Amino acid sequence: MSQFFAHVNDFVLRRPLVSIVTDDARSALQVDTARYDLIVSEPSNPWLAGVATLYTPEFFRIARARLTDDGVFCQWVQTYQVSVPVVATLVGNMQQVFSYVEVWAGVPGDLIVLGSARPFAYSGPALERLFVPHSATGEMIREYLGTDTPTAYLGRRLLAASDVRRLTARATLVHDDDRPVLEFVAARQFMDLRSRDVFDSVVALAGVGRGDSSAVIARARALSVRRWDLTRLKYVEAAYRVAPRDDYWSVQLGGLLLAENHPEFADSALRRLLRTNASPPPDAWLLSGVLNLRAGRLAAARAQFTRALAAGADTAETSANLAVVAVREGRWSEAIANARRGLEAARGTARHPYPMYALREAWDSLALRGPADEVERLLTAAVARRPNIATIHEHQALAALRAGNCDSGIQGLLQMMDFGYERADAADLVARCRRGERF
Repeated sequence: MSQFFAHVNDFVLRRPLVSIVTDDARSALQVDTARYDLIVSEPSNPWLAGVATLYTPEFFRIARARLTDDGVFCQWVQTYQVSVPVVATLVGNMQQVFSYVEVWAGVPGDLIVLGSARPFAYSGPALERLFVPHSATGEMIREYLGTDTPTAYLGRRLLAASDVRRLTARATLVHDDDRPVLEFVAARQFMDLRSRDVFDSVVALAGVGRGDSSAVIARARALSVRRWDLTRLKYVEAAYRVAPRDDYWSVQLGGLLLAENHPEFADSALRRLLRTNASPPPDAWLLSGVLNLRAGRLAAARAQFTRALAAGADTAETSANLAVVAVREGRWSEAIANARRGLEAARGTARHPYPMYALREAWDSLALRGPADEVERLLTAAVARRPNIATIHEHQALAALRAGNCDSGIQGLLQMMDFGYERADAADLVARCRRGERF
């Protein structure tokens, strides 16, 4: 599968110093006599059969025996569809084995737990080397962790070694090789909606915000990775409270409240910012354009999206919104050009996510009313770039059927079924295409 992730892993399997062992993780480490500076464990979710034994103290001891004296064991733990006691149990099992344990924030919703026999120390110059612009690590850290400096990166540390006991005190399970209860407990909690608050519960244990405004800002920047992701709202609100005059936090809070359909703050904050700041943040123009688009003020929205592009706002998101303006005005060629620009510019990272909502509205109108031949070519390119999004297959199928390319349209409809749903009028649309009707 590595070939499909070359854009992220940088063709790692082609490197001469990389070797692959295909085996069970426990048996491989027990047979192996090598010692490693770093061991990373990212098994699947603990409720899947057979995975729970990779979270027991016995397994962590096996891994520790394969580490160098100052080696580090790194354990991924997800916080969705599990409970605080489950996460606390996993971290507590690591603490039984490693003298020093820390908990870090990974991508949104994930934790990274580090274990070592020696205290952790962080070197500024070593971290600086990871942030070199245009390097593989620098780009990944920027796009997937949303940080640009070592200081911001360190804001992702949720619990230092001295603080981890606040979390492990919440453990209520005994999970080991003789009694692997986690596999069953985690499965029962799979649909427990209360599990949505686990990440926030872990963050709260860090105690950030007790009179330390710089720590609040650092934490908000570290956890505010995905643009307009409502799970970050409470952290951005906290940052805005301690820095209400900072334009960055005004824009970020305005964008999140707008995403939650509360545009009042964004409207007032953006009016003030655009009126008083000679060089407002690019996202201020972008959000102002969204406000005007929602209000139906298309000319104003177009002007502000254009200003946003010139100021350096995210090309994909801004172009996608310009495509929406164009389809509402019936400017099909312009809509196709902007939708294509948005599609090609989309990075699909945490920091620059795929602008699905704006493009979906553009695809809806283009697939049903735009010039069918041109739209089909555009949506065929969209499917090639984003084959994992079901609605794009639907839009491509509609455009193909309208253009008279029945076989291509049928294939798109079948792809929709692979995602688990189908159009009620699919048979009728195919029949009309077969009869040569344009619709």
